[in-house]
Amino acid sequence: MIVYDKFNEFYEAAEDMYHAAPSSTRYVLKHTKKDGEGAVELKVTDNVSVIKFRSSLTAHLKHVDRINTLFISLAMEKPEGVDAASSSRRRRKA
Repeated sequence: MIVYDKFNEFYEAAEDMYHAAPSSTRYVLKHTKKDGEGAVELKVTDNVSVIKFRSSLTAHLKHVDRINTLFISLAMEKPEGVDAASSSRRRRKA
């Protein structure tokens, strides 16, 4: 497990991990509150390796939006080799 101190490094590693194994990569957002202070933990895994980013700074909350946007946009991309017609046929059969 690798814990990143800098969000940009974590972001790049998360994107690389997704591109290497898109069907098995997922991320988790966890908010904890200890001693009255809140903290955010972002974790990305591909079932082989795990990367994390932790922060208790309020200013880093914008990073949550950035990583959400990354994974939503990557999930919405059309897989290579799949055209719209075959994709819609599969959905009608289900």
